[in-house]
Amino acid sequence: MAKVSIYRHKRDGMLHLRFTNAGTHASRALNIKVSDSQWDGKKVIDHPRAQEMNLSLTSILTAAQLELLKVVNSMPTRFSHPSVLRDKVCDVIFPAGEVIAPSRRFIDIMQEFSDSHDRKSTRMVYNTTIGILSSYDPGATCETINGRWLTDFRQYLMRKGYSTNYRAIQERNIRAAFNYAIDNEYTTAYPFRKWKVEVGNARPRDITHEELRRIYAIGTWWSDIFTLQFLLMGINLIDLYQLTKSNYKRGRIQYARQKTGKWYDVKVQPIAAAILEKYPPSDHHLLGIFDKWSFEWFKKKYNHELQSLAMSVHMTSYVSRYSFASIADSIDIPPSTIARCLGHTEMDVKRVTLGYIHQQQKKVDEAQEKVIAFVFQ
Repeated sequence: MAKVSIYRHKRDGMLHLRFTNAGTHASRALNIKVSDSQWDGKKVIDHPRAQEMNLSLTSILTAAQLELLKVVNSMPTRFSHPSVLRDKVCDVIFPAGEVIAPSRRFIDIMQEFSDSHDRKSTRMVYNTTIGILSSYDPGATCETINGRWLTDFRQYLMRKGYSTNYRAIQERNIRAAFNYAIDNEYTTAYPFRKWKVEVGNARPRDITHEELRRIYAIGTWWSDIFTLQFLLMGINLIDLYQLTKSNYKRGRIQYARQKTGKWYDVKVQPIAAAILEKYPPSDHHLLGIFDKWSFEWFKKKYNHELQSLAMSVHMTSYVSRYSFASIADSIDIPPSTIARCLGHTEMDVKRVTLGYIHQQQKKVDEAQEKVIAFVFQ
C-alpha cells in the first residue's frame, strides 16, 4: 500500500517527505533542518520555531496524503515506483516546484554547504562570505535573493571599499551555495541566470627573466627554492615541501597536488637537478633542509626573505608560478600548452586530445625546456 510520511535524514538532519510503495521508497527534501534531539520521529521538539515548523509539516503532510489518495485511485499503484508517486503528488502540492516549508535563511544553507567541505581553507573562504551576509542581510532566503538584491549587495561591498576581484569572490561563493541548494532540492530559485560576475584586472604577479636570473645568482637556500619552484613549472610551496624520495624517479617528479588532487608529472631539467643535489633528501623530505622547520614556520620565513628583495612586484612563493606562465606566453608557447604545464584545463582543448598522454607530455617537456633555456642560457 502506498504511503507518505515525514522522516529526518541522519546525515544532514534535513526533513523529507518519504513515499513508500511495494517495499521501496523515494523522498523529497523539505527546507527544515533539525538535530537528532529535536525530532521525536513525528514532530519537532525543543526548537525555538517548533510550533511554526510543526504547523507547516502538518499542512504539507495532510496535503500530500490527500493527493496521494487521488493518485492511488487513478493509477495501478501496485506497480508504481514511489518516485512516480512522489513526482505526481509534489507537482500538485508544490505547483511552482517549491519544496520549502518555512523559508530557511540563505546563510544557514551556505553554512551547511561550507561544512560539507573537508579542507579547512575552503571552509574559511565560504565562512568569510557568510560573515559578510550576516551583516548585510541575515534574513535573506533563496527566494528573496534576486537580481535587484545582487545589485544592492554589490553596491554595499563597493561602499565598504572592497576591490572588484574581492567582490567577485563573494558573488561566486553565493552562486556556489545556490548550486548546492538546487542540487539538494532546497529551492528552484536561481538569480544568476542573467547575472554577470565582474572581474577586474589582477595586479601583476610575475617577474622578468632578468629578475629570475638575479634571484638564482644569489645562491641562498631560499633563492634556490624559489628558482626550483619556477623550474618545476610553478610547483605550489606545500607540494614542494611534502615531496619525498619516492616522488623523484627516473629524472621526473610525480605528485598529486594537495589543493586539487590533480596528478602532476614534471621533468627535472639539469639546472633543477643541480639544486636538488645541494639539499640531499632525508627520510621525510626530498629536500632534506625542510627537516629543520614545520611548514608554517618555513613558509613565513621563506616569504619574509623573498619580500626583502627589491623586485617589480610584491614577492611571494606564488610569483614563481605566474612568472613561468607569463614568460612562456612571451616566447609564443600556446596557451593550451601553458595550461597543461600548470595542470589547468583549457576549454578549447578537446577531451580526445587530452587522451594522448605521451604527445601531451612531450609538449609539456619541450615547453619547460624552452622557458628554462630562455631564462638561464
